[in-house]
Amino acid sequence: MVDRREEDALRWAIHQPELVVDWIDASLFVDPIAREAFSALWSAEDVPEAIESAEGPARSLLERLAVEEPSDDEPETVRARLVVNIVGPAAERLRARLLADGDERAMEIARLLDSMYNGVSAGWATGEGAAMQLVRCISSWTTN
Repeated sequence: MVDRREEDALRWAIHQPELVVDWIDASLFVDPIAREAFSALWSAEDVPEAIESAEGPARSLLERLAVEEPSDDEPETVRARLVVNIVGPAAERLRARLLADGDERAMEIARLLDSMYNGVSAGWATGEGAAMQLVRCISSWTTN
């Protein structure tokens, strides 16, 4: 089963891509089905083409998410919530890998995670800045 946070990011990518287009990246998806669905979505001209190009569970996921309406929350809150929710687990995975490799960049990831989570305690938008820094780290320090 695909993590609900990854599903949520894909749902918004389908229905309001402007909220995610400047930060979402395949390296943020741990679930192979979600990653495949994301790749199909981002390489297609539109959602129907993405669904047509996807296979098996990824296709089913895209079909389901295409008919599910996202929440009516404010776009700024949605964007902040999405980036924090999907970046947190991806950053934790990267930090663990860097620690295992003895890479000092793990400390930078830990600092940004602390900043993000502390910011979120004051509201989603407050944690978004650190989350966006983590997106850049994850995208540049991992291979897809």
